[in-house]
Amino acid sequence: MVTLESPLIELNVFVTDERGRPVTGLRRDDFEVLEAGVPQHISTFSVERFDARLELPRSTGEDRSEQLAPGVSNRTILIVVDDLHIAPHNMLRVKRALLEFIDGDVRDGDDVVFVTPSGRLGFLQQLTRERAVMRLAVGRLMGQKTSFRSAFDRLALTPHLAERLLRRDPTALEAVVRELRAQQPLLSPDAAMNMAMMSARQLIGQIEQRALATINTLAGAIATLRRRPGSKLAIFISEGFLLSTVSTRARRRLQSVIDAATRARVVVYTVDPQGLHTTSSDPGSSPHDVTPEMINVRLSDRISQQSALQEALATIAHQTGGVAFLNHNDLQAGLRSVLAENNFYYAIGYQPSQTRSKRTRFRSIRVKVKGHPRWNVRFQQGYLAAGRAKPKASAPSRRPEDRVREALAAIIPYEEIGVTARASFINVPGTGSLIIAAIHLDGRTLRFRQANGAFTATVELTGVFYDTEGKVVHSFSKKLDLNLRPPTYQDILQRGVEYIEHVRPGPGLYQMRIAVVEPSTGRLGSASQWVEIPDLRKQRLQLSDIFFLTEPSPDSPRDSGRAAPRQAEPMLIAPTRRVFNRDGWFDFGFYIYNAHRAAGSKPDLVVQIQVLQNSMPVVTSPLRVVPIGEGTDEQRIFYGRRLMLQSLAPGQYELQVIVIDRRSRQRAVKRIDFNVI
Repeated sequence: MVTLESPLIELNVFVTDERGRPVTGLRRDDFEVLEAGVPQHISTFSVERFDARLELPRSTGEDRSEQLAPGVSNRTILIVVDDLHIAPHNMLRVKRALLEFIDGDVRDGDDVVFVTPSGRLGFLQQLTRERAVMRLAVGRLMGQKTSFRSAFDRLALTPHLAERLLRRDPTALEAVVRELRAQQPLLSPDAAMNMAMMSARQLIGQIEQRALATINTLAGAIATLRRRPGSKLAIFISEGFLLSTVSTRARRRLQSVIDAATRARVVVYTVDPQGLHTTSSDPGSSPHDVTPEMINVRLSDRISQQSALQEALATIAHQTGGVAFLNHNDLQAGLRSVLAENNFYYAIGYQPSQTRSKRTRFRSIRVKVKGHPRWNVRFQQGYLAAGRAKPKASAPSRRPEDRVREALAAIIPYEEIGVTARASFINVPGTGSLIIAAIHLDGRTLRFRQANGAFTATVELTGVFYDTEGKVVHSFSKKLDLNLRPPTYQDILQRGVEYIEHVRPGPGLYQMRIAVVEPSTGRLGSASQWVEIPDLRKQRLQLSDIFFLTEPSPDSPRDSGRAAPRQAEPMLIAPTRRVFNRDGWFDFGFYIYNAHRAAGSKPDLVVQIQVLQNSMPVVTSPLRVVPIGEGTDEQRIFYGRRLMLQSLAPGQYELQVIVIDRRSRQRAVKRIDFNVI
């Protein structure tokens, strides 16, 4: 069981009125929190919203802890697709809905990760903002739900019917025994009974193993989100699975999902992709059925089985503060509703007043709004409180290389050491296409030791590049021994440590994963990014990634409408830190490849610069002609500009460049994110 590292329990609380509308304007004193029936003191309280356009009441300012958040700028979305419990034909509906969800509902700043219990997605099970990667993950989903088989196939048992047999349901037992004896007249009643029970036990065992695999995957994926800041939510897509009443392992293990959701402050929404269920008059009998008793049993089994399978979905959603979208034909509407649900909620924290018991037990939580019993209040409903553990001998420390492998495989990046990694594409004459991997380590997160007037630290950096099949195309390792005098040490604390690696794979989509370990402490940092190298031989208009320029000369024009200083070969840098002061500017540039050239004339290109926030343009320049001067390499045309930042409020932005070839009528687009402070 996971032990409680901090006594603070934090909850996301959703309050809606009788008409299902969010209730705003509530304060700390409006809420009551009980744990195991005992009232708790609310120690932290805030109002959080993701959509900044949502109108909220103003804070009175009487209590500094009760302030409105200005709008959560980052959101992490975990999508667990239960491929073990989704039929192949229903997975087609899931994939169509997810692709629409990615293109129409996911925002540019959203971090998304797809996870499956089967592990089929492999290395694609990692956080990303790249829609192309999300679509790649969706494309690899496969429904793997199968009919369970027992040693006696002629029974054609369903999970629910097997449960009834193991519970000694007399109607089911009599029908199955009659069926077996009708098929095999020489069977005695006792032999038929033993055969039925053996088959049922075998079937329930198979079902339980799959259910546990799904539950463990969901709990583990949610637990990794504990390291993520900002708004977090999980979407669990499944046709449901049986929570056995004969064996309670899966039902008990479900508490780990609730525990993980509470500790990570994650709300779980469950979605059944089967659509609206109707009760048919067709009993759905097996081809082997002979007796009318068995046909009647199958009819009643069919009616009740669906609700039994959906029990797990309803339980997970209810006890984590989410909503279960069941019996609904519009799967896309359900996914869209999940995001709308998380636009506004109350964050409530308390420190449990109860002392720990000797055993690990589930602590139930209840949240009320005083004076409004008819309002609907949703929240995470409990956690596993660890009992008093006996002192254990200290475990041997893990080797740094083991920790590196752990970081490279992690779904969510480790942030014990601050790591930023950027991978940028460029094509260089004489070298060809390459990736410039720029890695930045936050010096403030490193553990320096002071001795003999110097500051020392050692970190081991590992980088791996994968193709879309998960094959390693390039890797590197570097041991960084830092031995710094005080002035350099202070500079490293402010500016960090930079490392550059050049990679030369062929055209394709690649993922870069970086892991950093501090051998002396075992602390980890990791980061990842996707980068695409286009095939320039196809003669389509392409752009390099956007680079920053080195400092211009003092007499360079400061007008954003003028081109940045031109040089014979511009000095480009691949920035890892993209944070700028509002009263400043930055110079950027990129290369244009495969511009169309008509006989005897120069390329005809125009460019538009946009600054985006939440996918919406806040600055848009007019179309400007790309100058083609004497001596310009028309195969790789450089274009640079200066972006003035005074008109931008502090926040997260994206710089987007759009180049249009007016001769070939092709366009190419590139983006780069940056922050204004």
